[in-house]
Amino acid sequence: MVDADVHSLTVHLAGTFTPDEQLAADAVRANALAVALFERARPRMRAGATAADITMLLEMCAAVRVPDTERTRELRRRYVTVLLDGLRAGGELPGPAPAVGELTWRWNPGQPTKTQNR
Repeated sequence: MVDADVHSLTVHLAGTFTPDEQLAADAVRANALAVALFERARPRMRAGATAADITMLLEMCAAVRVPDTERTRELRRRYVTVLLDGLRAGGELPGPAPAVGELTWRWNPGQPTKTQNR
């Protein structure tokens, strides 16, 4: 995902158009697959880690960009490794994980952001 620059595209397109029913259905399916994958990895992760944390970490990596495409890829791989190593089991993460509203606010910019985790 980091090499494909998927999150960078999402970040740049979010809120620029209204998703249709098919795109919404695709997003639900993609989320279900991501959560299933996360659940398989959960036993190796710190207490309190959630699939939403992975979403935010990938967005952080998408922000890494230099003029050279190959160097951008190298740096993103470097930082995703650092970030994922920080999720390995060993302690509890501070503070609450991102709430759904904090992940989706760009798609509905006029809606209030709900900060409670659900």
